[in-house]
Amino acid sequence: MPYRLDVPCEECESITIEGLNDKYNGCYDVGWSVEQTEEIFKKSDEAFMWCERDKSTAASGGRWLLGKVVFEGEKKEEIKHKDFCVDEFNTNELQTEKKDRAKQDLTAKIEDLESTIKSLTAAIDQLKSEVAEMQVQMKRAGEDREKENKEFQATVADQRATQKLLTAALNILKGFYAKKAAFVQVEQPAGPPPPPGFEAYKKNAAAGGVMGMIQQIINDAKAMEAEVIRSEEDAQKAYEDFVKDTNASIEAASKSIVEKSEEKAKKEVELNDAEEALDAVVLELEQLANYKEQLHSSCDFVLKNFEIRQTARDEEIEALKQAKAILSGAKFDAFLQRGA
Repeated sequence: MPYRLDVPCEECESITIEGLNDKYNGCYDVGWSVEQTEEIFKKSDEAFMWCERDKSTAASGGRWLLGKVVFEGEKKEEIKHKDFCVDEFNTNELQTEKKDRAKQDLTAKIEDLESTIKSLTAAIDQLKSEVAEMQVQMKRAGEDREKENKEFQATVADQRATQKLLTAALNILKGFYAKKAAFVQVEQPAGPPPPPGFEAYKKNAAAGGVMGMIQQIINDAKAMEAEVIRSEEDAQKAYEDFVKDTNASIEAASKSIVEKSEEKAKKEVELNDAEEALDAVVLELEQLANYKEQLHSSCDFVLKNFEIRQTARDEEIEALKQAKAILSGAKFDAFLQRGA
């Protein structure tokens, strides 16, 4: 940025601007540096007009033009900077709002995923506990069934042994009483009736009672055997149904465990991705906040004092115009009238 000359040009170091474009040659005694001359001609074509005038006019005109270019250049730069600040603040605010929404969405998603994973973990643990309990119950049922079957085998064996023993005894009694009955049924000789005190021979009624009792015991043993067999069959069927149903429940629970474990694994991947995305958003928000602080450092003074500084520059440019008019030989009265 070129600087305004605060001393008369004749007191400034004279620079020969040889090597520059021919249009700069008329300015070599004005007192501008090469960099100042380059900057002025980049910003205003009016500089060439003033450099073409005679030396005395060029000196005063050059000083005025340099001041005018500096103030107008600074004014434009400040306007540009102010527009930049406004745009950047707006962009920063929009991006911050967008990232804040993304942060809120990701935070809510993470909370939801964590809750889902927690529920799935509890459900999986519950299913595993149920499977373990069903396996224990099935093992106990198998042990009980084995014990019951042993008791059944023993009971049937006892009843069959009782039947076999009593049947043999009954057959012996039947044979004995059958022979005795045949013996007493031989015709008795004719003769006088038996003397007093003697009764006629009759079939022993007690023999029939004993065999009947034995037969009843045999029948009871058979009935008990049949009842035990039916009970065993029912118990075995109930056990088989229980095992079948329990295995089906274990299979269903195991399948559910696999499904929930797969779903949990997917949710954990989603959670990891969401946490990484949240970290990235938080980092971007920090960067936006830091950049906003930089903008405040760079822009607050400009934005706060923009109108004041622009007005002040306009007033200084106007003052330079008036000074130029005086240095260019304008009438003092005209200067005073214009100043009024």
